[in-house]
Amino acid sequence: MKIKHSIHKVNGYTVILVPNDRNTCHINAYIKTGTLDESKHDAGIHHLVEHVLTEAWKPCGKDTCNSYWDKKGVNMNATTGSSYMNFYVNGLVEDMEDMMQYMIDIITKPFLQESTLKIEKHAVLNELLTRSNNPENKLYDAFNKEFFIESYSADYDLQIKNLKHMNMKRIRDFYNKLHNEIIFVISGPKKMPNFKETYHYKKNHKNVLSYSNQIVYVPQKQKSTILIMGLPIVCNDSYKWNACLIVLNMVLFQLLRIEMKLVYSVSVSLSELPSPYLFIKSTVENKHVVLVYKTILETFEKYKKESFPQEYIDGMKKKYKINYENLNYTSSFMANYILDHYLDGKIVSIEKHYADIDKMTQNDFMKLMKLMKLNKMCVAYQGPMKLL
Repeated sequence: MKIKHSIHKVNGYTVILVPNDRNTCHINAYIKTGTLDESKHDAGIHHLVEHVLTEAWKPCGKDTCNSYWDKKGVNMNATTGSSYMNFYVNGLVEDMEDMMQYMIDIITKPFLQESTLKIEKHAVLNELLTRSNNPENKLYDAFNKEFFIESYSADYDLQIKNLKHMNMKRIRDFYNKLHNEIIFVISGPKKMPNFKETYHYKKNHKNVLSYSNQIVYVPQKQKSTILIMGLPIVCNDSYKWNACLIVLNMVLFQLLRIEMKLVYSVSVSLSELPSPYLFIKSTVENKHVVLVYKTILETFEKYKKESFPQEYIDGMKKKYKINYENLNYTSSFMANYILDHYLDGKIVSIEKHYADIDKMTQNDFMKLMKLMKLNKMCVAYQGPMKLL
Protein backbone atom coordinates (compact mmCIF):
# COMPACT_ATOMS: atom_id res chain seq x y z
CA MET A 1 0.00 0.00 0.00
CA LYS A 2 1.35 3.41 -0.95
CA ILE A 3 1.24 6.10 1.74
CA LYS A 4 0.23 9.36 0.09
CA HIS A 5 1.71 12.56 1.43
CA SER A 6 2.37 16.16 0.53
CA ILE A 7 4.75 18.66 2.13
CA HIS A 8 3.83 22.33 2.53
CA LYS A 9 5.44 25.43 4.01
CA VAL A 10 2.77 27.50 5.74
CA ASN A 11 3.66 30.71 7.58
CA GLY A 12 7.10 29.28 8.34
CA TYR A 13 5.82 25.94 9.62
CA THR A 14 6.39 22.63 7.84
CA VAL A 15 3.08 20.81 7.29
CA ILE A 16 2.99 17.22 6.05
CA LEU A 17 -0.44 15.94 5.03
CA VAL A 18 -0.94 12.17 5.00
CA PRO A 19 -4.47 11.76 3.58
CA ASN A 20 -6.19 8.44 4.14
CA ASP A 21 -9.66 6.98 4.68
CA ARG A 22 -9.12 5.49 8.13
CA ASN A 23 -11.70 6.11 10.84
CA THR A 24 -8.99 7.53 13.10
CA CYS A 25 -6.67 10.48 12.70
CA HIS A 26 -3.23 11.19 14.12
CA ILE A 27 -1.55 14.58 14.47
CA ASN A 28 2.07 15.23 15.43
CA ALA A 29 3.80 18.48 16.29
CA TYR A 30 7.54 17.89 16.19
CA ILE A 31 9.94 20.62 17.31
CA LYS A 32 13.62 20.18 16.44
CA THR A 33 15.07 21.13 19.80
CA GLY A 34 15.93 18.95 22.78
CA THR A 35 18.09 18.42 25.81
CA LEU A 36 21.36 18.76 23.87
CA ASP A 37 20.41 22.41 23.29
CA GLU A 38 20.42 23.10 27.03
CA SER A 39 23.14 24.76 29.07
CA LYS A 40 23.99 24.01 32.68
CA HIS A 41 21.88 27.00 33.70
CA ASP A 42 18.68 25.77 32.02
CA ALA A 43 19.14 21.99 32.15
CA GLY A 44 15.71 20.38 32.28
CA ILE A 45 13.75 23.23 30.73
CA HIS A 46 12.66 21.25 27.63
CA HIS A 47 11.07 18.62 29.85
CA LEU A 48 9.17 21.23 31.83
CA VAL A 49 8.07 23.14 28.72
CA GLU A 50 6.80 19.86 27.25
CA HIS A 51 4.59 19.37 30.31
CA VAL A 52 3.36 22.96 30.31
CA LEU A 53 2.52 23.06 26.58
CA THR A 54 0.40 19.90 26.70
CA GLU A 55 -1.84 21.74 29.20
CA ALA A 56 -1.75 25.12 27.43
CA TRP A 57 -5.16 25.10 25.70
CA LYS A 58 -7.86 27.47 26.91
CA PRO A 59 -10.87 25.26 25.99
CA CYS A 60 -9.70 22.69 28.57
CA GLY A 61 -11.10 25.12 31.16
CA LYS A 62 -10.73 24.15 34.80
CA ASP A 63 -10.07 20.55 33.74
CA THR A 64 -6.60 19.40 32.83
CA CYS A 65 -6.15 18.85 29.09
CA ASN A 66 -5.32 15.25 29.87
CA SER A 67 -8.76 14.83 31.48
CA TYR A 68 -10.42 16.83 28.70
CA TRP A 69 -9.14 14.43 26.05
CA ASP A 70 -9.73 11.34 28.20
CA LYS A 71 -13.43 12.23 28.29
CA LYS A 72 -13.43 12.50 24.50
CA GLY A 73 -11.60 9.19 24.09
CA VAL A 74 -8.58 10.83 22.48
CA ASN A 75 -5.03 9.70 23.21
CA MET A 76 -2.52 12.48 23.79
CA ASN A 77 1.07 12.55 24.94
CA ALA A 78 4.44 14.19 24.42
CA THR A 79 8.08 13.20 24.70
CA THR A 80 11.37 15.06 24.89
CA GLY A 81 14.60 13.67 23.48
CA SER A 82 18.12 14.83 22.89
CA SER A 83 17.14 16.74 19.74
CA TYR A 84 13.36 17.05 19.75
CA MET A 85 10.05 17.61 21.49
CA ASN A 86 7.27 15.52 19.96
CA PHE A 87 3.58 16.11 20.76
CA TYR A 88 0.76 13.97 19.40
CA VAL A 89 -2.96 13.30 19.56
CA ASN A 90 -4.75 10.26 18.18
CA GLY A 91 -8.51 9.81 18.01
CA LEU A 92 -11.59 9.33 15.88
CA VAL A 93 -12.14 11.43 12.77
CA GLU A 94 -15.22 13.01 14.38
CA ASP A 95 -12.89 14.81 16.83
CA MET A 96 -10.31 15.84 14.23
CA GLU A 97 -11.22 19.55 14.14
CA ASP A 98 -10.73 19.93 17.90
CA MET A 99 -7.57 17.82 17.84
CA MET A 100 -6.06 19.93 15.09
CA GLN A 101 -6.96 23.20 16.80
CA TYR A 102 -5.52 21.94 20.08
CA MET A 103 -2.23 21.01 18.46
CA ILE A 104 -1.94 24.29 16.55
CA ASP A 105 -2.80 26.40 19.60
CA ILE A 106 -0.45 24.78 22.12
CA ILE A 107 2.46 25.08 19.70
CA THR A 108 1.81 28.46 18.03
CA LYS A 109 -0.03 30.42 20.75
CA PRO A 110 -0.05 28.48 24.04
CA PHE A 111 -2.31 29.60 26.87
CA LEU A 112 0.30 29.79 29.62
CA GLN A 113 -0.90 30.01 33.22
CA GLU A 114 0.90 30.23 36.55
CA SER A 115 -1.44 27.60 37.99
CA THR A 116 -0.48 25.16 35.23
CA LEU A 117 3.22 25.80 35.76
CA LYS A 118 2.88 25.13 39.49
CA ILE A 119 1.09 21.82 38.90
CA GLU A 120 3.51 20.65 36.22
CA LYS A 121 6.57 21.56 38.28
CA HIS A 122 5.33 19.12 40.92
CA ALA A 123 4.76 16.44 38.27
CA VAL A 124 8.23 16.94 36.79
CA LEU A 125 9.81 16.93 40.25
CA ASN A 126 8.26 13.56 41.09
CA GLU A 127 9.41 12.18 37.75
CA LEU A 128 12.97 13.42 38.31
CA LEU A 129 13.06 12.05 41.86
CA THR A 130 11.98 8.64 40.54
CA ARG A 131 14.71 8.67 37.90
CA SER A 132 17.36 9.86 40.34
CA ASN A 133 16.79 6.76 42.49
CA ASN A 134 18.38 4.57 39.83
CA PRO A 135 22.16 4.34 40.46
CA GLU A 136 22.71 3.55 36.77
CA ASN A 137 21.96 7.20 36.01
CA LYS A 138 25.39 8.11 37.40
CA LEU A 139 26.89 6.05 34.58
CA TYR A 140 24.81 7.77 31.90
CA ASP A 141 25.56 11.19 33.34
CA ALA A 142 29.31 10.55 33.31
CA PHE A 143 29.10 9.14 29.79
CA ASN A 144 27.03 12.05 28.47
CA LYS A 145 29.39 14.66 29.87
CA GLU A 146 32.34 12.99 28.16
CA PHE A 147 30.77 11.89 24.87
CA PHE A 148 28.83 15.08 24.10
CA ILE A 149 30.13 18.64 23.97
CA GLU A 150 27.53 19.58 26.57
CA SER A 151 24.80 17.37 28.03
CA TYR A 152 22.96 17.33 31.35
CA SER A 153 20.07 15.06 30.35
CA ALA A 154 20.96 12.47 33.01
CA ASP A 155 22.09 14.96 35.67
CA TYR A 156 18.87 14.78 37.64
CA ASP A 157 20.28 16.49 40.72
CA LEU A 158 21.07 19.55 38.59
CA GLN A 159 17.65 19.46 36.94
CA ILE A 160 15.94 19.28 40.33
CA LYS A 161 18.00 22.26 41.47
CA ASN A 162 17.16 24.24 38.34
CA LEU A 163 13.47 23.34 38.57
CA LYS A 164 13.13 25.38 41.76
CA HIS A 165 14.03 28.52 39.81
CA MET A 166 11.91 27.88 36.71
CA ASN A 167 9.26 30.60 36.58
CA MET A 168 6.81 31.79 33.96
CA LYS A 169 9.24 34.42 32.65
CA ARG A 170 11.82 31.74 31.86
CA ILE A 171 9.18 29.58 30.18
CA ARG A 172 8.01 32.50 28.04
CA ASP A 173 11.59 33.48 27.20
CA PHE A 174 12.36 29.92 26.14
CA TYR A 175 9.24 29.77 23.97
CA ASN A 176 9.80 33.19 22.39
CA LYS A 177 13.39 32.33 21.47
CA LEU A 178 12.46 29.13 19.62
CA HIS A 179 13.96 29.17 16.14
CA ASN A 180 14.13 25.47 15.28
CA GLU A 181 11.98 23.84 12.61
CA ILE A 182 8.46 22.91 13.70
CA ILE A 183 6.78 20.09 11.76
CA PHE A 184 3.07 19.27 11.83
CA VAL A 185 2.06 15.84 10.49
CA ILE A 186 -1.66 15.33 9.91
CA SER A 187 -2.78 11.79 9.09
CA GLY A 188 -6.48 11.37 8.28
CA PRO A 189 -8.92 13.30 6.09
CA LYS A 190 -7.07 15.88 3.99
CA LYS A 191 -7.34 19.17 5.90
CA MET A 192 -4.87 22.02 5.86
CA PRO A 193 -4.43 23.73 9.25
CA ASN A 194 -5.02 27.47 9.52
CA PHE A 195 -2.12 29.33 11.10
CA LYS A 196 -2.66 32.91 12.26
CA GLU A 197 0.93 33.32 13.45
CA THR A 198 4.07 33.48 11.32
CA TYR A 199 7.12 31.56 12.45
CA HIS A 200 10.74 32.14 11.50
CA TYR A 201 13.21 29.32 11.94
CA LYS A 202 16.88 28.86 11.19
CA LYS A 203 18.41 25.63 9.97
CA ASN A 204 20.58 24.19 12.71
CA HIS A 205 23.07 21.42 11.91
CA LYS A 206 25.48 21.78 14.79
CA ASN A 207 27.72 18.92 15.86
CA VAL A 208 27.08 17.76 19.42
CA LEU A 209 29.75 15.08 19.81
CA SER A 210 33.05 15.75 21.58
CA TYR A 211 34.87 12.91 19.76
CA SER A 212 36.59 12.21 23.05
CA ASN A 213 38.38 8.88 22.88
CA GLN A 214 38.25 8.35 26.64
CA ILE A 215 37.37 5.59 29.09
CA VAL A 216 35.33 6.75 32.08
CA TYR A 217 35.00 4.68 35.26
CA VAL A 218 32.04 5.15 37.63
CA PRO A 219 32.51 3.29 40.95
CA GLN A 220 29.46 1.46 42.28
CA LYS A 221 29.16 -1.43 44.72
CA GLN A 222 27.34 -4.09 42.70
CA LYS A 223 27.79 -7.69 41.59
CA SER A 224 28.39 -6.96 37.91
CA THR A 225 29.68 -4.22 35.61
CA ILE A 226 27.60 -2.20 33.17
CA LEU A 227 29.55 -1.34 30.03
CA ILE A 228 28.40 1.31 27.54
CA MET A 229 30.08 2.78 24.46
CA GLY A 230 29.37 5.67 22.11
CA LEU A 231 30.75 5.23 18.61
CA PRO A 232 30.47 8.10 16.06
CA ILE A 233 29.63 7.05 12.51
CA VAL A 234 28.87 8.53 9.11
CA CYS A 235 25.17 7.99 8.40
CA ASN A 236 23.59 8.78 5.05
CA ASP A 237 20.80 6.21 5.35
CA SER A 238 19.58 5.28 8.81
CA TYR A 239 17.38 2.47 7.48
CA LYS A 240 20.30 0.63 5.94
CA TRP A 241 22.28 1.23 9.11
CA ASN A 242 19.46 -0.31 11.16
CA ALA A 243 19.50 -3.35 8.88
CA CYS A 244 23.25 -3.59 9.40
CA LEU A 245 22.81 -3.39 13.18
CA ILE A 246 20.32 -6.28 13.17
CA VAL A 247 23.05 -8.42 11.63
CA LEU A 248 25.73 -7.02 13.93
CA ASN A 249 23.61 -7.77 16.99
CA MET A 250 23.12 -11.35 15.78
CA VAL A 251 26.88 -11.76 15.34
CA LEU A 252 27.73 -10.29 18.76
CA PHE A 253 25.05 -12.35 20.51
CA GLN A 254 26.29 -15.55 18.90
CA LEU A 255 29.89 -14.77 19.82
CA LEU A 256 29.59 -13.30 23.33
CA ARG A 257 26.68 -15.33 24.69
CA ILE A 258 26.45 -18.59 22.76
CA GLU A 259 30.11 -19.32 22.02
CA MET A 260 32.09 -17.49 24.70
CA LYS A 261 29.34 -17.54 27.38
CA LEU A 262 30.39 -14.13 28.70
CA VAL A 263 27.15 -12.11 28.74
CA TYR A 264 23.38 -12.46 28.95
CA SER A 265 22.81 -9.82 26.29
CA VAL A 266 24.58 -7.18 24.23
CA SER A 267 22.91 -4.50 22.14
CA VAL A 268 23.96 -2.01 19.48
CA SER A 269 21.49 0.72 18.50
CA LEU A 270 21.55 3.80 16.29
CA SER A 271 21.03 7.40 17.37
CA GLU A 272 21.00 9.60 14.29
CA LEU A 273 20.05 13.09 15.45
CA PRO A 274 21.57 15.56 15.57
CA SER A 275 24.94 13.78 15.14
CA PRO A 276 24.89 10.05 14.28
CA TYR A 277 26.45 7.48 16.60
CA LEU A 278 26.06 3.88 17.73
CA PHE A 279 25.25 3.09 21.35
CA ILE A 280 26.51 -0.22 22.68
CA LYS A 281 25.51 -1.71 26.04
CA SER A 282 26.12 -4.91 27.96
CA THR A 283 26.12 -6.08 31.57
CA VAL A 284 29.15 -8.24 32.34
CA GLU A 285 30.62 -10.29 35.17
CA ASN A 286 33.43 -8.22 36.67
CA LYS A 287 36.10 -10.76 35.74
CA HIS A 288 35.04 -10.70 32.06
CA VAL A 289 34.88 -6.93 31.47
CA VAL A 290 38.25 -6.59 29.75
CA LEU A 291 37.64 -9.62 27.53
CA VAL A 292 34.16 -8.46 26.49
CA TYR A 293 35.43 -4.95 25.75
CA LYS A 294 38.29 -6.26 23.59
CA THR A 295 36.04 -8.76 21.82
CA ILE A 296 33.54 -6.06 20.83
CA LEU A 297 36.34 -3.89 19.42
CA GLU A 298 37.88 -6.83 17.59
CA THR A 299 34.50 -7.72 16.11
CA PHE A 300 34.02 -4.19 14.82
CA GLU A 301 37.49 -4.18 13.31
CA LYS A 302 36.97 -7.62 11.79
CA TYR A 303 33.83 -6.69 9.88
CA LYS A 304 35.36 -3.52 8.54
CA LYS A 305 37.68 -5.84 6.59
CA GLU A 306 35.50 -8.87 5.86
CA SER A 307 31.83 -9.49 5.23
CA PHE A 308 29.17 -10.71 7.63
CA PRO A 309 28.23 -14.40 7.25
CA GLN A 310 25.58 -14.66 4.53
CA GLU A 311 23.24 -16.71 6.71
CA TYR A 312 22.87 -13.80 9.16
CA ILE A 313 22.14 -11.40 6.29
CA ASP A 314 19.53 -13.81 4.92
CA GLY A 315 17.99 -14.11 8.39
CA MET A 316 17.75 -10.32 8.72
CA LYS A 317 16.05 -10.04 5.32
CA LYS A 318 13.47 -12.67 6.28
CA LYS A 319 12.70 -10.75 9.46
CA TYR A 320 12.12 -7.63 7.35
CA LYS A 321 9.78 -9.58 5.08
CA ILE A 322 7.78 -10.83 8.08
CA ASN A 323 7.58 -7.28 9.38
CA TYR A 324 6.40 -6.07 5.96
CA GLU A 325 3.68 -8.72 5.78
CA ASN A 326 2.47 -7.81 9.28
CA LEU A 327 2.26 -4.04 8.74
CA ASN A 328 -0.92 -2.42 10.00
CA TYR A 329 -1.60 0.81 8.11
CA THR A 330 -3.17 2.81 10.94
CA SER A 331 -3.26 6.59 10.82
CA SER A 332 -0.57 6.62 13.55
CA PHE A 333 1.71 4.25 11.66
CA MET A 334 1.44 6.27 8.46
CA ALA A 335 2.09 9.57 10.25
CA ASN A 336 5.16 8.22 12.04
CA TYR A 337 6.51 6.50 8.93
CA ILE A 338 6.39 9.71 6.89
CA LEU A 339 7.79 11.81 9.76
CA ASP A 340 10.70 9.42 10.33
CA HIS A 341 11.63 9.46 6.67
CA TYR A 342 11.27 13.24 6.44
CA LEU A 343 13.69 13.58 9.36
CA ASP A 344 16.01 11.11 7.63
CA GLY A 345 16.13 13.42 4.62
CA LYS A 346 14.26 11.38 2.02
CA ILE A 347 10.72 9.99 1.94
CA VAL A 348 10.48 6.71 0.06
CA SER A 349 7.60 4.30 -0.32
CA ILE A 350 7.37 1.31 2.00
CA GLU A 351 7.77 -0.98 -1.02
CA LYS A 352 11.01 0.73 -2.05
CA HIS A 353 12.23 0.82 1.53
CA TYR A 354 11.92 -2.96 1.90
CA ALA A 355 13.19 -3.59 -1.64
CA ASP A 356 16.32 -1.54 -0.90
CA ILE A 357 17.00 -3.62 2.22
CA ASP A 358 16.43 -6.85 0.30
CA LYS A 359 19.03 -5.81 -2.31
CA MET A 360 21.79 -5.21 0.26
CA THR A 361 24.88 -7.35 -0.31
CA GLN A 362 27.75 -8.45 1.92
CA ASN A 363 29.80 -5.64 0.41
CA ASP A 364 27.14 -3.06 1.33
CA PHE A 365 27.36 -4.08 4.99
CA MET A 366 31.15 -3.94 4.96
CA LYS A 367 31.01 -0.42 3.51
CA LEU A 368 28.79 0.66 6.40
CA MET A 369 31.09 -0.90 8.99
CA LYS A 370 33.97 1.10 7.53
CA LEU A 371 32.07 4.28 8.43
CA MET A 372 32.63 3.61 12.15
CA LYS A 373 35.03 6.10 13.76
CA LEU A 374 36.62 3.68 16.22
CA ASN A 375 39.39 6.13 17.12
CA LYS A 376 36.74 8.52 18.46
CA MET A 377 34.77 6.03 20.56
CA CYS A 378 33.94 6.90 24.16
CA VAL A 379 33.58 4.15 26.79
CA ALA A 380 32.04 4.29 30.26
CA TYR A 381 31.53 1.51 32.76
CA GLN A 382 30.09 1.19 36.25
CA GLY A 383 31.09 -1.47 38.75
CA PRO A 384 32.97 -2.28 41.94
CA MET A 385 36.49 -2.02 40.50
CA LYS A 386 38.48 -0.13 37.88
CA LEU A 387 39.32 -2.57 35.10
CA LEU A 388 39.95 -0.63 31.87
